[in-house]
Amino acid sequence: MINGKERPAGPRRRAGLWLLLAVYCAAVSGVARADDVTVTLETGGKTSIDRRGSFDVVLSRPLKADEGRLAVLVGTEDRTDLMIPTTTGLRYAGHQMPLPSGEREIAVYLVEPSGEWKELGRFPLKVKYPGGFEKVEVTPRIDLGIKGVLAENKEPEPEPGTERTTFQDFTGQLDLSGAVTWEKSALSAGLNVVGVSHRPEALRFSEKGENAQKVDLSRYLIDFTTGPMKFQVGHVSFGSHRHLIQSFSSRGLMATIPIGPVEISGAALSSTSIVGWDNITGIATADNRLFAGQLAFEFFPSRPGALRVEGVVMDAKRLPSSGFNSGQINDREENSAIAGRLSGTTANQRLRVEGGYTRSRFTNPEDPLLDQEAATVAVTETTRDARFVEAAYDVLKELKVSEKLPLTVTVGVKHERVDPLFRTVVATPQADLSQESFELATQLGVFGLQFAQGFSEDNLKDLSSVMKNKTNRTTGALSLPFNSFFTTKDGNQSPFVPALSWSVQRVHQTGSDPAGLFPVSFVPNQVSINHTAGIEFAGNKWRTAYRLSFADTDNRQQGRENADSLNTSNALNLALNLGTAVDVLLDGSIDRSANGEQNRIDRTKKYGLGLTWRAAKPLTFASTFSNTRAEDEANTSESEANLFDIAGTFRIEKKLSTLRTLALQILLRYAYQDSESLDRVFNTATSSHAWAVSSSVTLSLF
Repeated sequence: MINGKERPAGPRRRAGLWLLLAVYCAAVSGVARADDVTVTLETGGKTSIDRRGSFDVVLSRPLKADEGRLAVLVGTEDRTDLMIPTTTGLRYAGHQMPLPSGEREIAVYLVEPSGEWKELGRFPLKVKYPGGFEKVEVTPRIDLGIKGVLAENKEPEPEPGTERTTFQDFTGQLDLSGAVTWEKSALSAGLNVVGVSHRPEALRFSEKGENAQKVDLSRYLIDFTTGPMKFQVGHVSFGSHRHLIQSFSSRGLMATIPIGPVEISGAALSSTSIVGWDNITGIATADNRLFAGQLAFEFFPSRPGALRVEGVVMDAKRLPSSGFNSGQINDREENSAIAGRLSGTTANQRLRVEGGYTRSRFTNPEDPLLDQEAATVAVTETTRDARFVEAAYDVLKELKVSEKLPLTVTVGVKHERVDPLFRTVVATPQADLSQESFELATQLGVFGLQFAQGFSEDNLKDLSSVMKNKTNRTTGALSLPFNSFFTTKDGNQSPFVPALSWSVQRVHQTGSDPAGLFPVSFVPNQVSINHTAGIEFAGNKWRTAYRLSFADTDNRQQGRENADSLNTSNALNLALNLGTAVDVLLDGSIDRSANGEQNRIDRTKKYGLGLTWRAAKPLTFASTFSNTRAEDEANTSESEANLFDIAGTFRIEKKLSTLRTLALQILLRYAYQDSESLDRVFNTATSSHAWAVSSSVTLSLF
């Protein structure tokens, strides 16, 4: 500036400005060139590669010398030195050093001349296991324990030899599962073995008695899948037909083969539930197995369930042998049957229908073991039918009454009929019964209302020698969880707004005896009405609820008009969470039972206390106490019972590796009970008390 006037910019000044701008643009251009590099991982289109396979790190453009170099990490290992430069990036050749099996992560970095590492990308990579398997998993679990009674006392004393007093029993359980996958196939297997030292606790003691093995196979399953096909052997479940075979679980073989819209499935199973090492396939006994096959067709494969039809055939035989968990003895049974099932739904799921039909031929063939050369009458072979149909329609579906109150109204109808003497080997529907019902369900947000009206009758052939019974049943239920609707600002339930519930059931059963074969007092005519109402409040650290139930039975049959009863029950409970260490539960109830035929009123009062104290991370104490007192209004009898127990549990876990944990649990428990009763009519009194100290130690590896 000269004499207060601005001096025009000269050539030198303009040249300096242009030079500064050029340097800045060059710097910005250099950063852009470094940041515009992208990277991809190429495996030749494979979803997984072999351990000695290769993969390519492909850059969007070659790196310049002044931009730095690439670094490649496989998991946490830097394997850049094993990479081979290519025209597009780097290639890893597994023949130099095999890749670790399993799911790995490949991280690619740009190491700048300054030494700074900049991440360019991360990519998942599946590396096959030896043998070409894409995934290998083995999950073992072993539980070893000792349990028993350390000390006890009972008065009066039990009969000698009927009970064990003090004892210590060993138990063990092995649960092993594993799976491998490759390409479009997968193979999984699992088994459970149970062992005991006390033979009466063996799995098959009720079946084999003293010959039962102490270490036995509880269950196992081998599952092979290839593409859409599935094959299973072991403990499987088959069937979806309620009157023939529905989710029947047993040991055997099963296969499912879809072919477009058609699905073919079949099973060969033991007709009874079995365990143990023998009959490993489940079908070794010809007279105690079933064969079933099903053919299903989806009319609209793109929308499964839109319209599906199924047909099933079954041929079964069952011997009069007990299941492993029951000791009943049955006659031999043979059964062959066919069944069909049709189900469908509209695209918006508003209309749903299902129906089925079953025709079964059943007989009890001659059994020399049961006949014992005695004169017996052969059982007549019977062929009977069963059917059902159900439909439900959403008259309104999620209609927005308000933002928090979508409205859904559903109506449904059901019909089912099972012929007299209808039987199958595996399904057990009640025979000689016809049932119809109408249902209405309304859901308004969290509020719900249900209503149902049903009718049933038996003796469908109207045999004069059999009494006919008809039953009308009306049920209703109302759920009003206001505490879930009126929430606090943070979205939690309001502690001072209740949740209400109510349900009612009315049943009227009548009988008819046209032939007059039964005394009139044996012909039923009874109306029973049951009501249950409840209210509940809940806070963050507490919960309390009250329940009232009312049951009225009105007998109207001739000669028993006074055989009525009226039962009421009031129950109250309170649960408290005192910090993070203590939980308290208090409950009590008062019941009243009035019997008109005996002109008697009984009252029962019960209260209880439960306490849980987490004294330390590995140590927990739990205790319960209850008192029950009963008496009649006429003061002719009374009784009282007390129960108390306290247990301490110590549990620690130790991580042996990322996949294995060792756990030790020790339990010590004391239990006490006593009871007294007095009958003033017969002038009798009884009393008893018992206490026991028991323990258990369990060591688990999983």
